[in-house]
Amino acid sequence: MREGGPPWKAGPTGACWFLGGFPIYDLEAVATAVVLIPFVVGLVLWSSTAIVALAVALVTLLALFEYFALGEAIGHRAYRFWTTPAHFSSFTCNGSWPCANVQAFG
Repeated sequence: MREGGPPWKAGPTGACWFLGGFPIYDLEAVATAVVLIPFVVGLVLWSSTAIVALAVALVTLLALFEYFALGEAIGHRAYRFWTTPAHFSSFTCNGSWPCANVQAFG
């Protein structure tokens, strides 16, 4: 083993030696993209609109919780109890309300 630990881990400078000095977090981002891009393309091309909307709602819900955690870390308190149902209602009601309004005024 090297001085900085096993060869597949980042060395003392924060760069992985067998990747030519690229930081290890770049490898994680590339690996994530290699896995997720085919999954998302397949989801969009071969699934129904409802499944895509549900997947987008879940991903944005994860982003919302990440946002809450970042705010909590700096001392801001969020209304999680009210924000989460409002988030889901924007995905579930958005398709029906415009159609109802157009027919009512048309």
